[in-house]
Amino acid sequence: MNQPTTELHNPTKLPPPAPRELIVIAEPKAQLRVRRNKITGVDVARLAKLIASEGVIIQPLYGVSEEWLLRRTAHLKEVNMGVGQRLDLSIFYKITAPDEKFEDLAVKLRALDVIQAAYIKPGAELTIVNNNIAFESGLLPGPVTGNFTPQQIYLKDASEGGVGAGCAWAKEGGRGQQVKIIDVEGAWRFSHEDLTQNSSGQIGGGSTPDLGWRNHGTAVLGVLGGDINNLGVTGICPEAIVGGSSIFGPSITPGAPIWSAAAAIRLAADNLNRGDIILIEHHLPGRKADFQPRDDQLGYLPIEWWPCNLAAIQYATGRGIIVVEAAGNGKQNLDNIIYEDDPDAPFGPFPDWWRNPFPRNPIDSGAIVIGAGIPPGTLKPDRSRLRESNYGSMVDAQGWGDNVVSCGYGGLSENDADEDRWYTSRFNGTSSAAAMVAGVVGCIQGASKAVNNVLDPAIVRASLRDDNLNSPQTDGPFGTASVVRIGPRPDLCKLMDHLIPTPGIISKLKSDLRRLLIS
Repeated sequence: MNQPTTELHNPTKLPPPAPRELIVIAEPKAQLRVRRNKITGVDVARLAKLIASEGVIIQPLYGVSEEWLLRRTAHLKEVNMGVGQRLDLSIFYKITAPDEKFEDLAVKLRALDVIQAAYIKPGAELTIVNNNIAFESGLLPGPVTGNFTPQQIYLKDASEGGVGAGCAWAKEGGRGQQVKIIDVEGAWRFSHEDLTQNSSGQIGGGSTPDLGWRNHGTAVLGVLGGDINNLGVTGICPEAIVGGSSIFGPSITPGAPIWSAAAAIRLAADNLNRGDIILIEHHLPGRKADFQPRDDQLGYLPIEWWPCNLAAIQYATGRGIIVVEAAGNGKQNLDNIIYEDDPDAPFGPFPDWWRNPFPRNPIDSGAIVIGAGIPPGTLKPDRSRLRESNYGSMVDAQGWGDNVVSCGYGGLSENDADEDRWYTSRFNGTSSAAAMVAGVVGCIQGASKAVNNVLDPAIVRASLRDDNLNSPQTDGPFGTASVVRIGPRPDLCKLMDHLIPTPGIISKLKSDLRRLLIS
């Protein structure tokens, strides 16, 4: 059997973006309700006439009814998605129409009194610097996959450039037991030979057939949950249950309703419990990219800058779910004052209550935001900022931004004739970085659950930001740590000691508590 060519594995540097989205935010007082494109509410006649005359579809953005969303957020009264605006997912809608009609439709929608905002959101893209990373190994296809775990230096102790996975694995639950992780992106190869033991599969949406998206999702799964066996790789939290929620819809036919990134996050949150994890592996072109796709990704931003995405993340963190979000590869200072202003038409404006979430004051998504650092063994300083990584005060922690060994892509193994046996040593960007940190969080939460404690998202985020509990960022050719913050690299040895009390201590605390209650 002939070995596939590199071009068959990855024909382009970056996979194609998801479709753009036309997002509508209704006035709460309109009490807008949409059922099968039938529109009801207060003073909504002009909106109903516009939708009918244009022959387009309007639907609740998050994929469920407005009443359902109101019930699910009723207890989150303290969560504000804007100044003076508490979290309310029920006012967000999506217009499904041919892309060339978006600009004209947005103008007409903004003119209606019942509409607060109508904006075009750029299509989501993967947070990988270069997706064209398969290469010819020069080996003939063979029946047996090698064991690549020794090459996963990122699993080793901090002194060797890793995250200290062994310290977590030595703890009960420290391999991610009792923890669920859902990766939000576009496609996965769940049939991969090294991803069979703890996979929950795809929970919703429809996988894009694009191979680049599928390779990426497969690589993320390998970093998180590569099986414990004698072949391939080993995940950082290999006993966590790992699945995917796709940002694509069940149909990619032009004009068909398409599932959204925001809906995929909401769906993930509703399939998880407090203490579980959502991993967000995409970014969007922002102001410095003119909100348009670019091959170099200059100006790309974390997805929470857009109101509909921010609300979805807040919904998850408000329910006690830990959200790990890639900072993106836009080379941007996220503290730049330009991000205080919302976009001009057609990519904005956002509602008056919107505020830039990057400063985390007064609005905070609650997510853990991950930058990309330079790995050990290169000519550049370990843990310094990767050139492409976004940076700023909001970036909590870093993972390796290159040379990450995982599943997918091909080129590392002798079995490149079979996609279920593809492996790579070149996974990169804030994609690999965010996956690594999500794996670390899986270990921490698993060990914490083993002692009957579920860690809160805020506690985990604060611990990952702490230089004293992790391996601090270093200065490098792309900026000093004090100027281009991407945060420290997690050190599970220190984090476990700090966050996870030993069973003996737990027993003593319970005994002391019983004595106090009796007395």
